Amino acid sequence: MTLRFAANLSFMFPELAWERRFAAAAGCGFTGVEFNPPLPYEVAPQAFARMLADHGLACPLVVAPLGTGAAAFGHACLPSERAAFAASIDTAIEYALAAGAPLVHPSAGRATSVPHGEAEAAYVENLAWAAGQVASAGLKLCIEPVCEFRAPGFFLSTTTQAIDVIGRSGSDDIGLIFDVFHVEKQEGSALERLPELLPRIMHVQVSDTPNRNRPGLGDIDFASIFGLLERDGYSGWIGCEYSPERGQSDDLDWAAPWWPDNNNDRVRGD
Repeated sequence: MTLRFAANLSFMFPELAWERRFAAAAGCGFTGVEFNPPLPYEVAPQAFARMLADHGLACPLVVAPLGTGAAAFGHACLPSERAAFAASIDTAIEYALAAGAPLVHPSAGRATSVPHGEAEAAYVENLAWAAGQVASAGLKLCIEPVCEFRAPGFFLSTTTQAIDVIGRSGSDDIGLIFDVFHVEKQEGSALERLPELLPRIMHVQVSDTPNRNRPGLGDIDFASIFGLLERDGYSGWIGCEYSPERGQSDDLDWAAPWWPDNNNDRVRGD
């Protein structure tokens, strides 16, 4: 089976206005796109849905809106931000339903000014509530650990912590975003962590260490990671959340062995 890749339009094609990145992604052979806030919230939900449809693109997940100040990395772990968190989930659900996106991701946030126990209690409570809201809309909730290298003080930094928090929430409907870069930087070998976590993974994101560039430009054995996902029958999406080398967003040679056969000519640039 082939793997499904989504271009993260908050990272890729940075030389283009974001509205033009849909066409660029489709032109390279991508069949899906994803975003980091403030995208796609700069347009109305139905306008966003039309932008996807106009280019034949799926949207695998929607990241809930972020806040400002202490909540600039997310609201979920901040006791004082419960109302803002609830509003962000409502907005994310609205956009996910309009776009046909099956997953909603609330960013945990930084807890540098909140005692750990209070942050954890708020996070667990917020996730349990959000999982119910999202499930009522026919969607799934997923969470993502972010390494301290990229976001010092971020509350959720390891996959072990993520699985523990999911268990504490009492919800079986919360899944894991496995960002290969973050796992590699925070926990060591992402390849070693992947097999154990596969049953919990709803979405994968890729970029290479140490500079968050495309796979193949750094230290991670992506051939083995993609091979494992393919052999295991992973059916979710793989988000390409990397900074293109010298703006070359269309340099997709690294993906050719796992790309759908009908897109290989575009991937190789033929």
